[in-house]
This record gives sequence, C-alpha cells and structure tokens, in this order.
Amino acid sequence: MTTTQLQNAMLAQLLSDLDVIDAEARTMQNTLSEEELRRSAPGGGWTVGQVFEHLIVSNSLYYERMEKALATRRPAGSTKWRPTLFGRMLVKSLSPQSTRRLPAPRVFRPGPEPRAGVIHAFLESQERIRTLTRKADGLDLKRTRITSPVSPLIRLNLGDAFRVIVVHEQRHLQQIRRILGT
Repeated sequence: MTTTQLQNAMLAQLLSDLDVIDAEARTMQNTLSEEELRRSAPGGGWTVGQVFEHLIVSNSLYYERMEKALATRRPAGSTKWRPTLFGRMLVKSLSPQSTRRLPAPRVFRPGPEPRAGVIHAFLESQERIRTLTRKADGLDLKRTRITSPVSPLIRLNLGDAFRVIVVHEQRHLQQIRRILGT
C-alpha cells in the first residue's frame, strides 16, 4: 500500500514525513564518517550516533505499546481523530520549532556508545513504524489508547503516539544538523 492509498489523511501525511526523514538519514548513512558520528555539539551533549541511538530506543518502546493497541482492531467511528490535550502539548514541546531544551527521560537515554551501524539500525526501525501506520489505517485513532513508556499514568491516543514519534524524529534530525553545522 502506498502513502496515497491510505484512508486516513493524517496517517498518509505521517508516512510522507517519514519518507523525508528516511531520505535524510540515508544521506547521512552514506556520507558521515565515524568521526562525525562521534561529534557532539560544542557545548557538549549527545553525539550524532547517540542521537540516532536515542531515537531507536525511544521509538521501540512506543512500538511495543502500539502493536498491543492495534491488536484490538477498533474500526474507525464516525468521529474524526483529534489529539488529546496531553498529546497536543507533547507534540508542541517536541516540535523542531520549539527552542526549549527537554531532558530525555531515563528510559529513553542512549548508552555512552551507539551500536555499530546505528544509522542503518535506525532506518530498519523506521520500517516498523511504517508497518504500524499502515495497520492503523481504518482504525479508531482517537479511542485506541496506549500508555506512555515514561509513566503508566500518561495515556495517549494512537494518533497522538504516531505524531509524537514523527515530530520527535524531526526535532532530533534538526539537532544533528546543528551538531554537524549543516
């Protein structure tokens, strides 16, 4: 199924956004040296490789919850998907346009060294979100809920979870561009 064949316009847009993210990551995979993967911002912080590792770790924790939620197979109702208040706030705070620094919750933090082939591993993990996005098409993204990997007290609807992943990746690709000076 191609992006244009999805019934849900929001999911189709997210797949399009993933295409852009993947294209940039593939370019980095083909052009970045090991030295550049170990580069961090002048003021310190994560290296380029650690940023990709962070995305792999954080996304995988969402994927597990999303797969369980998709197993409920709730068909879309007559109401259109809308973000929850918390989902809207989370997307806004993770947006690349936000200038606010956000410390990563402990569960999402990468180790001191990223895995070998970290960009390749990131691109492989992207296939999982694509598969989940396609499985979600035609389902009720508003009533299907997951708990946050950070706290079981935080609940997001499935549409929020998809948006959080994509916006989070866009934010960190912007961070990588700043580190690399591009």
